[in-house]
Amino acid sequence: MNVKELLMLAGAAFGPDWKVPMAEALGMSREMMWRYEKEVTPISETVAGQIRKICKVQITKRIDHLKKVVARIAA
Repeated sequence: MNVKELLMLAGAAFGPDWKVPMAEALGMSREMMWRYEKEVTPISETVAGQIRKICKVQITKRIDHLKKVVARIAA
């Protein structure tokens, strides 16, 4: 996983302030998210898989929520 993919997934899943919720979801520190973002520490394939899985779940929740909001507005 490269930084571009990390930022795309994290932003879509958790919004612009993604570091703390992503760190909590992964059981890591916010500093580790910063290290990944700044390419101080490479993202292992294991962590990349966890990030993709967590983001998929979170993005799906956000989409479901938005669908409900749109349905209320349209009603």
